[in-house]
Amino acid sequence: MSEIENTVEVAKLMSLFFPYAIERLQEAREQKTKLAHYTSAEAAVKILRSNEIWLRNARIMNDFSEIEHGNQCLLSAWHSAESGAKLKFLLDDIERGLAAKIGNLLDEGDQERKFETYIFSLSEHDDSDGYGRLSMWRAYGGASNVAMIFKGLEEDRNWKPKMISLSPVLYADKESFYKQFTNFVSGLEKETEFLKRVSNANQELIPAIILSAFTHAINCTKHPSFSEEREWRLLYSKQIDVFGLDDRASDLIVKKSIEIIDGIPQNIAKLQLVDVPAIDFVDNTLPNLLERIILGPNANPWILFDGIYSEMTAASVDIRKVPLKISNIPLRR
Repeated sequence: MSEIENTVEVAKLMSLFFPYAIERLQEAREQKTKLAHYTSAEAAVKILRSNEIWLRNARIMNDFSEIEHGNQCLLSAWHSAESGAKLKFLLDDIERGLAAKIGNLLDEGDQERKFETYIFSLSEHDDSDGYGRLSMWRAYGGASNVAMIFKGLEEDRNWKPKMISLSPVLYADKESFYKQFTNFVSGLEKETEFLKRVSNANQELIPAIILSAFTHAINCTKHPSFSEEREWRLLYSKQIDVFGLDDRASDLIVKKSIEIIDGIPQNIAKLQLVDVPAIDFVDNTLPNLLERIILGPNANPWILFDGIYSEMTAASVDIRKVPLKISNIPLRR
């Protein structure tokens, strides 16, 4: 990857292969959009105590059909007679046999996508959501829930898909996904010569970046009926790594272990909230990341406040900089 690393060509590749993500990320930066993780008080305490975020296997989502929906949307577009055929023709124009190579990578990686992709869910949070969102309190965290609000995305970070990637969710059915896919193919067609030059410099890059784009699409596409969640997903998967977070570097910030959740022993990818400057993983401690914590509607708000306040203090999260608030939003349990 050294031929194009740290140049404007990286940004160009990102805009071509991840147009929806780049557009949404730019909007989020301009609007300083914050992201909230709605969870149980127990899970929030675990995050504060361990300085870890737990990414769970894609198969243990609230509804695994979410992932299958994205898979079906992508496969339908890939095999379509128009845009799918255009993309395959373009790939073979870049490099003979490239379309078949991509198809084989999709088929061969199907099981890995299902068994070795891990997800942490977040929801867009506006300053007007001072009490949290009623629909999210109802859906997540049980009887004693907490919203951990993370600061807005930084302006100066260039988004590149590594083994860990933050990506917006696209709410689409097959028809609207196909429109996005068609625009994606059109964008590539306009830059055929550029893509040929990139491929000539490094024949492994185009397949890797397409596989990453497709893996993002599969894991970050949901049915439009879920759109009010305004979800973003933190992904961990070898199939999304394009620009070099190797296994050794990954081991510094992600620890995998078996944990029992809701009675089910399962593999968890634990993202360490630590600074590792050697791999450009910085400003990722809880005091730097958290903007505030909101306690959801519950029967014992001040007991919960006291407990979370104590855990924040122990985790060096200063309540003067990271306010702790009780949501008085009325909610029938």
